Amino acid sequence: DNSEFSIQGDIDTNDASNITADLTGLIKFDLDMAKEPFRKFNNLLKNSKLSGRMVASFNLKGNLSDLTRSAIDAEISSESLFIYGLKIDNFNMGYLQRNGIMDIVHMHSSLYGGTLDATGRIDFVSKDLPYQISADIKGVKIEKIKKDTVFKDKDISGSLQAHFGVKGFSGDLSRLVAWGKVNILNGKLWQSNLFQGMGTLLFKRDFSSVVFKEGSCNFSIKERYAFINDL
Repeated sequence: DNSEFSIQGDIDTNDASNITADLTGLIKFDLDMAKEPFRKFNNLLKNSKLSGRMVASFNLKGNLSDLTRSAIDAEISSESLFIYGLKIDNFNMGYLQRNGIMDIVHMHSSLYGGTLDATGRIDFVSKDLPYQISADIKGVKIEKIKKDTVFKDKDISGSLQAHFGVKGFSGDLSRLVAWGKVNILNGKLWQSNLFQGMGTLLFKRDFSSVVFKEGSCNFSIKERYAFINDL
């Protein structure tokens, strides 16, 4: 499965039903091949098309038959990740797990000329695997990110800043709740569906060269509906 690992420490096998360990190590693995540790997230991994090669240095203490309840400290990195067709470079994340609760202490990556910083939490104990994420995006270039989206042939550009939060349950997008604010500097957006229709209403002449010096809006998502305020 193209995995590599180096592990040292103690494993207690006196009780076959409760094999405990105190380990430190380094693991290299491909996300799309590592199905067993992430079996609870199979639907999420499949839907998001998450892939990439990961490197994780870790300390683990607990029952090897129930890793979700073990105590784990880890630093995880990747040169490149892919999620929903988007590329994330220079990924680095601090991971802390206690009593079935996973905390993303910090996460930083490069993203299409800008940066992505985030924190979050996942509850492995609860049946529905509730999660929450808070993130900041700064300096993302729309002309770069559009190449990996359905807007790749559109003449759109600008610099994107955003702060947002997300709460939900793994594998159930119907209960996804999100909120945040988006800012766009020097935005050329008229070929996007929303602004193309707006431009037709506002301008009598060609408006394709009009540039937003600064634009912003608040947004929220709840019960599969998206709401935009203060545009």
